[in-house]
Amino acid sequence: MEDASEWLQLHNLMDGNRDCIGPVHQGPHVWKKPPPGIIKCNVGSSCSNISKRGGAAWIVRNKFGTVLCHGRRSFSNISSPVNADLQALSWATKAMVHLKRKKVLFELSLKVSCEALGTPWAFPDHRTLINQLWNRRHQFELCQFNLVPLGCNYPATEIAVSVTRDGRLQSYVASNGPSWLASQLRVDAVNAGF
Repeated sequence: MEDASEWLQLHNLMDGNRDCIGPVHQGPHVWKKPPPGIIKCNVGSSCSNISKRGGAAWIVRNKFGTVLCHGRRSFSNISSPVNADLQALSWATKAMVHLKRKKVLFELSLKVSCEALGTPWAFPDHRTLINQLWNRRHQFELCQFNLVPLGCNYPATEIAVSVTRDGRLQSYVASNGPSWLASQLRVDAVNAGF
């Protein structure tokens, strides 16, 4: 990741106040609160090799762990888990731009997606999607992509899986969080020290 960041800085693809590839979180697999003034957008994805369908979801929380909004979407013609993950991340960044969120930490759990963001030349099949993500970062004051353990992304991933597992193809964006996750989010908030 350090080599990729250095390469991107040398090629003027990343500047100092827009650090776009963040650290891998170590330690417990629980959601951690963002710094004051910044929101956290957890991004989940899923894909089905049989239907070539992908599911995407994101959940936005503030420094108190309060869910501000969330969304779910389905994609077709998904070729791989990394394709599904990058589509989900692209959709999440686009949604945050439309929702006028300026300082966002995006969290994803698929290591190969972070590798694709850091070394786009090694993923020629996803070059267009990766370029869209890098270009969209200029619409934020702060935009950072962090790799986190799957447990930190549980709610978003569970919603994304509902697309491919349960056939929930209706896309939506809603305020607050899904009611079925309310108890899980309270547990996460306690574990995160709220």
